[in-house]
Order: sequence, then C-alpha cells, then structure tokens
Amino acid sequence: MKRAVYCFLIFLLGILVSCAPKSDQSLPAQPTPTSAGPAKGFDIKVTSLERASERRPTSKGIKALLIVPGAELVLGQGYVANRGFELAILQLSVRRVADGVPLSMENPLLFDDKGQSYQSVYSYLPLGQEASETRELMFPVKKGTALKKIQLTPGISFDLP
Repeated sequence: MKRAVYCFLIFLLGILVSCAPKSDQSLPAQPTPTSAGPAKGFDIKVTSLERASERRPTSKGIKALLIVPGAELVLGQGYVANRGFELAILQLSVRRVADGVPLSMENPLLFDDKGQSYQSVYSYLPLGQEASETRELMFPVKKGTALKKIQLTPGISFDLP
C-alpha cells in the first residue's frame, strides 16, 4: 500500500510543477549575478537565493526525487524541509549564446563553506531549450548554512556571490 502511495505522489509531482511557488522566508536578490565558467555556449547567472521551509517545484522538464535528505515531498504542498533544515532556492538566468546541444544538469550539488555537499531535489534539469529562460534549483540544507559553491553537473561549477 505504501508503495502505491509513493507512486501516486510521483505522478502528482507533475501537477505540482505548474503550481505557483510558495516561500515564507525570502532573501533579496543578489546584487551581482555570478556567471558559470565552462558551460560553453551558455551564459548562466545566479539571480537570487531564497530560503524557505516549503516550496512547490516551478521548473519545467524536471525529474524530481521523491526522497532527498533534509526534505520530503508532501501532497498539495511540494517539498517541505525536515526539522533543522531549510530549502535553499537558487534562481538561475540561462541564456544560450551559441547554437548547439542543450545542456543538462544531472544531479546538481550545492556546497557549503566547509565543503559539505547537498543534493538537489532535482536529479535532472534540461537547459538551453529556449534562447533565454529562468530555472529554479532547490537544495535542502541545514538551517543557517553558509553556501559557497554550486555544481550544475560534473565539470560545470562556480562560486556563489
């Protein structure tokens, strides 16, 4: 029975993707966007960083995880941070500057100032399907964590502002 409920929740995640984001604790947008280095053909910038206790996924074409350390997927609410955790939500501005193959973010990671990595709630997120787009990444992190670096996919990472 539990397995059937989990399968049903995965199915409903597709519905949640189109829902409006919900944030209870928003930080102002970063004043100076940071660009990704070796993502050839793309200009990728972090335009904002928020922290929230719950959030509905907003990015299109994602493959979301049902279970990720520090958060749970709750029917009707989206992802809810576990006790002692919060969701770090990064908004990315993605602009394709050269024609070519779209970029896929697979298993993105967020690193804190001590080198601890945090797994995204998304295991896959396509980029570059449009000339310009905004994408959102969510990472359950320990409350108050000082965030330092994001790795979009192996070989493409950069420091956060």
